[in-house]
Amino acid sequence: MKNIEKNIRNLLPDGIFLLELDLKEKSSFLRLVVDGVKHVSIQDTTVITKRVKNMEEINSLFLDGYRLEVTTPGIGKKLIHSFQYKKFLFKKLEITLNSNKGNSCLDAELIDVSDHGIKINENGNLLALKYDEIFSAKPKIKF
Repeated sequence: MKNIEKNIRNLLPDGIFLLELDLKEKSSFLRLVVDGVKHVSIQDTTVITKRVKNMEEINSLFLDGYRLEVTTPGIGKKLIHSFQYKKFLFKKLEITLNSNKGNSCLDAELIDVSDHGIKINENGNLLALKYDEIFSAKPKIKF
């Protein structure tokens, strides 16, 4: 499985990253969740689908064919990587801090992102958070 994951990562277009790989041999199903520095388009997922469909390593696992799903994280999914946070600069996030901070929840505007953490504005209070202090962060959805 690690080898398959590595090979899939290597065939992704520049700027697109594999977040999840779900391979179920018994049900002939392969699901990839990808995200990118920029918006991942339908064309990007089509390119990835074609490349994966041409992987002999995968085709040999599913001799009778398989179902392949290439998707991006859904609305409300946790942000994991710094590049994901950057797409939400100056937007509201729902942030849950780790227990060492009291497991508190914040609604705050994301104002800066670095490799080490983020800076947020919570009702006029500027806070710097390291990634390991964050249990989860999700974009705040407005309807």
